[in-house]
Amino acid sequence: MKNPELRKKVKYVCVYGYKGEKVKQALRRDGRFDKTVLKTRCVLSEPETSVDTEMSQLVDGLDGKSHQGRKGEMLIVKVKRIGRVSQPQPDSLEDWDNTPTEELSVPSGVTLEAALSPQKPTTTDTVKTQLQSKEAGKDGSSLVVKQKRQKIPNSKEILSILRSQYAGLVDHLKERENLKKPSDVQQFLREEFGKKTQSFQEVKKVKRLIELSASVCQVRIEGNAKGTGFLLFEKFILTNAHVVHQIYEPITNKLQQSVTVTFDFEDLDERTQQIPVQSEVVAYGKVDSGCVDFALLELSSDPDITLPSSLLDSFSFPSLEGGICIIGHPEGGVKKTDPCFIIQHGDRTQAVEKHVRENEEFLYVINNRYFEEKWDIGTHLPRDTEKITYDTCFFHGASGSPVFNEYCQLIAMHTAGYSYQGKRGKTQSVIEYAIPLSGILEEIIIQVVRRKRVDVLQGFLSQRSMKLDVVMERVKAQSDNASLVKAFQEKLPVNSNSSATDQGEQRTFHQFLFDKATGVKATGVDATGVDATGVDATGVDATGVDA
Repeated sequence: MKNPELRKKVKYVCVYGYKGEKVKQALRRDGRFDKTVLKTRCVLSEPETSVDTEMSQLVDGLDGKSHQGRKGEMLIVKVKRIGRVSQPQPDSLEDWDNTPTEELSVPSGVTLEAALSPQKPTTTDTVKTQLQSKEAGKDGSSLVVKQKRQKIPNSKEILSILRSQYAGLVDHLKERENLKKPSDVQQFLREEFGKKTQSFQEVKKVKRLIELSASVCQVRIEGNAKGTGFLLFEKFILTNAHVVHQIYEPITNKLQQSVTVTFDFEDLDERTQQIPVQSEVVAYGKVDSGCVDFALLELSSDPDITLPSSLLDSFSFPSLEGGICIIGHPEGGVKKTDPCFIIQHGDRTQAVEKHVRENEEFLYVINNRYFEEKWDIGTHLPRDTEKITYDTCFFHGASGSPVFNEYCQLIAMHTAGYSYQGKRGKTQSVIEYAIPLSGILEEIIIQVVRRKRVDVLQGFLSQRSMKLDVVMERVKAQSDNASLVKAFQEKLPVNSNSSATDQGEQRTFHQFLFDKATGVKATGVDATGVDATGVDATGVDATGVDA
């Protein structure tokens, strides 16, 4: 409280608010609270239920609540500080300018208790009358309203940094883009700014991303959020291998604990549908360099569960630059999106140096030599063409998130970042990266051939497109390697429901996948889907192979 005498005399104070206004506005207008409550991160906490109300929420949500459910007793809340900031930060643009502050003064002849008493409910007419009297200078109340402008914190320091960096940035830009005159630089910046600001502003793209987000899920182990995944095709979920690495047994190729996914975790207050994942892993790949990090999981069959659309339909190859959008569950929270931009290979070192300059307080034990030794940033990172790099706010919990390009096409899977332990043990990331989906698909096809999962291959073939045909051609080229020849020359499993005469000559996996004359069409799978007959020349039906 502003007045220390008030804290000595009363335990609770009553605050009134108008419908439609924020909690912070009501407390500010009340006039009795210290500015610390308004300028640091505080909430109104209900001691009995531990429910917190943010300062930015409307007071309407508190109206009608009662103490311990007792009729006629007002709800009791405590002001609780949940965070500190070195410089007070506003929660909206309204707080920067024209912020009214109300000061309480005690007129002569009025006791302190009377001045400190709770506000009385005010009608609309009363408010109107008070405002009119203030404007006319006739208001006899002791309320003093001041208008004051607040300075943006550290504005001089920020301006100084920007000015010191400007010349170097312009020189770098001229060299990289081969610009000669200042007017060339201005024109380039106008064009680039226009491109970046328009990347995901079109309503059509926003709607499309919302549609695609329905296929993004949170991966949970024993009920605890561990990462993000998405429905690749049919009932198969793709995520990062490191999301399930601790419970994956490579010898048996099975998960050792219960795994579920939920596609509808978008609101903390709503119940979600948990869909169980089968213990056997369809495909799995992980190397320490981070270039391979995927796990293909299979959902348990349940006729009562309706799955969203497959994202493989929107597959495409990544570009070297441009805008991207990540959809996932960062920090184990609700589903979110983060539009950002690809950091090109040649700009990665500069991006790392920029992060170091801007986060010196976190890098108190880290220097350039550390970066060189830990990640080989100076030599390897700029030339690493297998990863897509960018700067995002998606950290823990977002691993396995799909990455879409400016045309809402699925191009990669968000995987990790070059992280370090900063001040007070807080994890920071210098730069983040995703693995292109094309390479993941190639490795999945090879693994399911080795494991003779014809049902997975059929599901993949049902999504065939010109871009996926490119992936298949790359797999075909790899199938000639000595280590893969045997697997691709294996015969397809025999369907126990069909006789040997019905099946005719049994074909190999190589023929099944790559023989366009007798393979793709003869299997009953064409570029658009499954043929109406559903049965190919080998007796393998369109939904899988009978046990």
